[in-house]
Amino acid sequence: MRRARALAAMTAAVSVLVAPGTARAEGASDQSSSGYNTGHGVGAEASQVTRSPGAGGGSSSSGRSGPAIDYQARYQSLVGAMAGEQLRETDRRATEAARYHALRGQSAECSSLAAHYRSIAYRRVLVVERVPETRTVTVYEHIPFYETVHIPVTVYEHIPIVEHYSVWVRHGWRWVLQRRTRISWSVRAVTTYRTERRLSWRVEARTVTFTVWHTVERWETRLVNPVALAVATVYANCASHYAALADAHEGQVAARRATWNVAWSGLNREAHEAWRAFNTSCTTGARQGDFATQVCSFGEWRGFAPGSFSRTIRVVAPRPSTQLIQQARDEVGPPPPVIRMNPRVEWEQIVRLPTWMWLEGGAWAVQTARADAGEAWAEARAVPARVTWDMGNGESVTCRDPGSSFDESRPGRSQTTDCSYTYRQSSAGQPADAYTVTATVFYDVTWTGSGGAGGDLGTLTTSSSARVRVAELQALNV
Repeated sequence: MRRARALAAMTAAVSVLVAPGTARAEGASDQSSSGYNTGHGVGAEASQVTRSPGAGGGSSSSGRSGPAIDYQARYQSLVGAMAGEQLRETDRRATEAARYHALRGQSAECSSLAAHYRSIAYRRVLVVERVPETRTVTVYEHIPFYETVHIPVTVYEHIPIVEHYSVWVRHGWRWVLQRRTRISWSVRAVTTYRTERRLSWRVEARTVTFTVWHTVERWETRLVNPVALAVATVYANCASHYAALADAHEGQVAARRATWNVAWSGLNREAHEAWRAFNTSCTTGARQGDFATQVCSFGEWRGFAPGSFSRTIRVVAPRPSTQLIQQARDEVGPPPPVIRMNPRVEWEQIVRLPTWMWLEGGAWAVQTARADAGEAWAEARAVPARVTWDMGNGESVTCRDPGSSFDESRPGRSQTTDCSYTYRQSSAGQPADAYTVTATVFYDVTWTGSGGAGGDLGTLTTSSSARVRVAELQALNV
């Protein structure tokens, strides 16, 4: 009954304080009431009429539609309602905490008795038993066997060689051709094989399985008192019952507190917004082109951190003159590009070997410059568009990006580039035996200015040069 009366009183206080017909200030539709920590929960009348902190003026209706609101009186009413509700909530939470602790204590007492009777119902017993274990062993056996061996035998033979030849023999005054025979001997080795049987041994593995018995001792918990077990079960059910009651009570308390927190947050936010309405000071800063910024700030209040919010006011600014635009363009000074190559610039390039080219430094970056003259201003913006490489031999290469840098710690075949050049002749005979390589970066320049003006300012260039030696490698094919 006390809780119902307290909630009814809080609801009545909120409904009376936030009366129907209370309208927000004109232009405050973009300010969320939940964003009070970021400075978007204050009515727009704080920005329409500049006030100092604590200056009051809550009854002013400047910049608002509908009846005027006395924010100071509203704030005092809300603070009184919050104080009374805070006292009632403290009493409610003390009662809920006592109930919860009583239920938890009863559950703990039942759990302790259940554990006591469970220890009486069971007893530990030492059990001894024999457990078989099967083992497998590998045995190696030597087994005899006969094998057939072929032994080579060499026999030497004498083979006759008969040669016939003719000679001239003189008989008196005549020469007669006579046939004669000559015999020689040669030796030939003839190999045959003799077969024998020899005794040998081989090793074979055999698996032997046998069983070994072990004696094992273990402790078992056995029931020795069924009556004590029944009593322990009754006390365990008692502990579960009181634990469920405590959990249900905790859930009901959490739901009630969540509902109360929502109502309390709404009441607290309304009081904070009423306080901020007459404790916010706003100042208007200098114009910046077509706009000016108005900054409002407020202090700390009851858990709400200090903060501020700002709004932009549109003002009419004059169009910048031609001299102001030209001044902004002249102040855009991109740095000269830093030339990098692979092989390096200080090394020699090789004929018919592609040369990687890229830029380093801040040359390939958007450059801006601004010129002001009173309320008029102009800003020039230079965007890099392309780079042209004059290779010093009458040829040039145009790249649409600064190029890919070469990583000397990685293999060359795993890297690619869209900006390279291949020399076909060495630099021998050139001044200082080197080509003069020039990199020129082209920027597209545009401008914007006060009054919403803007346009194109053409092209801007910056360049750098480097002397590059190109060598020709000679190879001899054999």
